[in-house]
Amino acid sequence: MFEDKTRRRTFIARLTKLFFGIFSLISIVSAFKLKPGAPERVVSLEAMPVRVASMAELMQKGYVAFNLRGRPGILLLVGEEIRAFDATCTHMGCPVSGKSLNTKGVLECPCHGSTYDPATGERLSGPAPRGLSPLEFEVRGEEVYILPQ
Repeated sequence: MFEDKTRRRTFIARLTKLFFGIFSLISIVSAFKLKPGAPERVVSLEAMPVRVASMAELMQKGYVAFNLRGRPGILLLVGEEIRAFDATCTHMGCPVSGKSLNTKGVLECPCHGSTYDPATGERLSGPAPRGLSPLEFEVRGEEVYILPQ
């Protein structure tokens, strides 16, 4: 009877080691197989321009808020010029709004009241420590694209 328990424990221990060995081997092999191909063959969506608005949309409202890869952005028409900024407030990370452009002429954070210059993105007031980061863009025909950063 005692011998049967010892055999069973030995069998279970060996079986466990076998499964861990197979799992380790599969992990190592799959790590080599999952490597991406040569860079000239890989197209990353991160490296592609992203359409954010049409010129008609922008001219109608004066600004277009958008989300770019999980971060808020804002596209503005300032006089005759287009501006684009990462719309993450530099204070606590709330999304900056363009709703007060027509009334106050500034970009404003609704959380704590920081304000930014729509032409430059510079901080004007509030607890934000610095201005908004500009985003590169290009106009293609009647569409505005944000370029990869």
